[in-house]
Amino acid sequence: MNFVEKINKKTIFIIILFTLFLFTQVNAAPAVCSGGKDEMCPSSDQYCAASNKCLPKRLDGISCVANHECKSDSCIENKCASSAASTEKKPYEAIAPTLQIAIPTIQPFTTKGIGQPDKDGMIELPFIGQYFAGLYQWALLVAGLICAAFIVFGGFMYVTSSGDKQKITLAKERITAALSGLFLLLSSYTILYIINPDLVNFKSSKIQVIEREELDIQQIVNAGTDNDAAAEGVEPNCAADSDLQKIKGMVKLSGAALKDDYLHKDAINALKKANEIAASYGKKLVVIAAARTKQKQEYLWAMALKKYGSEEIARKKVAKPSCSAPHMTGRAIDACLDGPTCSKVAGDFTLTDQDITDLQKIMQAAGWKRYCPEWWHFEYGLKASGRCSP
Repeated sequence: MNFVEKINKKTIFIIILFTLFLFTQVNAAPAVCSGGKDEMCPSSDQYCAASNKCLPKRLDGISCVANHECKSDSCIENKCASSAASTEKKPYEAIAPTLQIAIPTIQPFTTKGIGQPDKDGMIELPFIGQYFAGLYQWALLVAGLICAAFIVFGGFMYVTSSGDKQKITLAKERITAALSGLFLLLSSYTILYIINPDLVNFKSSKIQVIEREELDIQQIVNAGTDNDAAAEGVEPNCAADSDLQKIKGMVKLSGAALKDDYLHKDAINALKKANEIAASYGKKLVVIAAARTKQKQEYLWAMALKKYGSEEIARKKVAKPSCSAPHMTGRAIDACLDGPTCSKVAGDFTLTDQDITDLQKIMQAAGWKRYCPEWWHFEYGLKASGRCSP
């Protein structure tokens, strides 16, 4: 083998190595995507990042911004978490309070008596009773020590009196006073019990339990997809308390309307008319959402941000709190006719469902207009784009 052949073989070997290096680098480079479309990525385990590059989906516990960045599809409090872990309820566990200064007869408090709420929704708190009972025991202990000290001091005076009648009398008086005080302390429980048993019977305090309210995700879906579309034409005017009137008893209520059962007074007659027309069809009108307060809308918006991870995605589900939102003007309702269609709210609009078709006719006859993409959402006295005559 001559020198030229050796050079050629070395050159070919270097070229092969360089080619392999370039190949691995090209394959290691992230795929390109755009518009946040995950489907443009080559693998379902990748997501389209803001840098328009496909990156591996993140595991639970890794920081995130949006749901689609996580393998679990759940970004909770800016960390990926499985949906099962996020919805898992921790078992009820009573926790006793602790004092800043520990007193032996008081600490530790016990949780005895704290259980499930009674039939009136009340739960017992034994800590106040335990505190005063322990304080009483502590006071007896301290007072007993003081009395014992006075008895010892009186005895010392008696022994060292050297026959001085005045000192002997003073010593006896102190000993007698200390014994009398000790007797009163030891018998105080009996004396108080005779006066009134409740004076020594420390009953547990009772408080009303506030039940945990789970967020209805369906309520979020219904909360605001109509609101953004209405914002162009609705004059910003949140309904004042004086403008709202209760609709309980006028029509059947369900869902969010069970709590927020108010409607603008200008729309009350139109609601009554719709209910009467529904009765003529042999149907019953059901209102599932009516006036919504600003606080309620802010709550739904906050929960949507927490659930979806970014404002961009949340806005597709819930409107940002604004007085231009129809429900916040008090002139909008979400309604259905009592029956199977009430379970299809947020579903597809289809004229093949007779109840939905009848609902459109009933609401139109009563003067309501529908937000076009939602068969259940109707408004009265509002001017906005995207409204249809049912």
